[in-house]
Amino acid sequence: MFLAAVVFIVLAVTSYATAAAGDRILGDDDSFFRRLAIGDFKELNKLIKPAILRLADTSVSRDMISFDVRNLRCTSFQVGDMTVSSKKDNLRRVSVPLNIIDLDMVCTFDYSYWAALIFSGGGSAKVTSSGNDILAKMAITTNVGTLATRPPNKLVFEQCDANVIINDINFQGGVAAWVANAIEGNLRGKIAAMAKTKICQTLDDWSRTTIADQLKAVGETLAKYPARYKVDPLSLEKALVAPEFVTLLNLREKDNGIAKYVHMALDETVSYFGTET
Repeated sequence: MFLAAVVFIVLAVTSYATAAAGDRILGDDDSFFRRLAIGDFKELNKLIKPAILRLADTSVSRDMISFDVRNLRCTSFQVGDMTVSSKKDNLRRVSVPLNIIDLDMVCTFDYSYWAALIFSGGGSAKVTSSGNDILAKMAITTNVGTLATRPPNKLVFEQCDANVIINDINFQGGVAAWVANAIEGNLRGKIAAMAKTKICQTLDDWSRTTIADQLKAVGETLAKYPARYKVDPLSLEKALVAPEFVTLLNLREKDNGIAKYVHMALDETVSYFGTET
């Protein structure tokens, strides 16, 4: 859910969003940059907060201590800021660098350990992670026509790098203090590396499955409509059949009846507002 929400917002921002002055800037190289203001992610954070990122079981061994971690998962996601830019590489491809800034999350896991061959225990733990960043680059492409006339049919994450920081691990249960002190440093590094790999892997997998399916559905829907569909703005007027007791006013007949005076009034109005003072 978290990654899905972020990617769809990126597509909206880079393609069709109307930015306020200063939010969306056109670069000299035909590129766009967008940065939202503080508080603009309130609704997004409500959506992604309950999302769950599941990590694989792992273990840490040190100084005759074997510490096993199970049911490791991260949730309570919150985005601090996001920057998006886009550059048209050619008529069929747009590059979209994406930077997610100050991503916070809370992880939990169950653990068990054996130490010095005689001590053992187990419990649960809470992991606090804040100030994380994700730097990715997407390529939005189409192999049918151009992006000016056809929707994209492929989105690929060409680059992804995540900086994950583990701020604290709060152990609950029967872990001895000397055991926690001995393994916590290594455990922080291992969880951070696993989360980094999982985030980028999930983005790549999701672009090849869910995003691909959504783009295909959009393409099939839009393909039902003519590429050069023209709409007559007067189609309703032309098709109108007025009852016999109704007399319609034709403003095109400037020299006849009421229409003449309507045009005179309009001309006087334009002349009045166009007069320099």
